[in-house]
Amino acid sequence: MLIHFGPLHLIFNMMWTWQLGRQVEHNHGSLALIGLVLLSEVPGGLGQYLVTGPNFGGMSGVVYGLFGFVWMQARYAPGAATTWTTALQC
Repeated sequence: MLIHFGPLHLIFNMMWTWQLGRQVEHNHGSLALIGLVLLSEVPGGLGQYLVTGPNFGGMSGVVYGLFGFVWMQARYAPGAATTWTTALQC
């Protein structure tokens, strides 16, 4: 989860983790965010390990998990106040 294959890989993963993670944390709390990160990383990392072996890295599985959660919340639970923004907002 903490190994990346270059600065660009790290920057984009951290950018999306920050953008999506703060939405989840703001609307659902820190424990929900931690649970979602673990729920995304453990199966994603295990699957990647089984397919490619021990030479993998990054948090792309977590980013995809956060993306899917925010997307589905915005689509199916619009009252949950989770929105999909068209641009990064600082």
